Amino acid sequence: MRERFGRPCCRETVRAALHRLDLSWKKAKKLLGRADPERRAAFLERLRPVLAGAQRGRHRLVYLDEAHVHQDVDPGYGWGVRGRRFHVASSSPGLSARVSFYGLYLYDEGQVRLWPYPRANGGHTTDVLRRLRAEMPDGKLVLIWDGAPYHRAKAVRATAPRRCGPPPPTSASSCCPCPATAPT
Repeated sequence: MRERFGRPCCRETVRAALHRLDLSWKKAKKLLGRADPERRAAFLERLRPVLAGAQRGRHRLVYLDEAHVHQDVDPGYGWGVRGRRFHVASSSPGLSARVSFYGLYLYDEGQVRLWPYPRANGGHTTDVLRRLRAEMPDGKLVLIWDGAPYHRAKAVRATAPRRCGPPPPTSASSCCPCPATAPT
């Protein structure tokens, strides 16, 4: 108050004034964009026969996603309107500043694999796909992954198995849906 408005006052005076404005001190929550219900329904329609095929042993189903650890916003605490959630924008640094790993859920086997990489990019994604193919050489592989921009790189697409495409976004990420019948 002294620096900004040139008025000296104690912390309790500021706290009391903020309470009179119906604000309260609370922990912030991250606010993510909302999913598109129509895109989600369309994805689930494409997913049903893929799941059925995996359950009947026609192919192996793998969900692949990258995670970028400890680089998101720290929600912390702040003043928010009483009775409402307090949100802060969720933003992460660029890929070069992230510590990443690839997580693979092998649906048929009920297993999870975590493969660390310095960052997620087209080259590392291609390496992950090669490792995955080496583990499943029979070629009956269906991949579900998000719509990260580096997944659309030519080298990555050339290495990728048949895929169902990305699930609908739950945040502002972009997508490139691929039909479940795309060739290997």
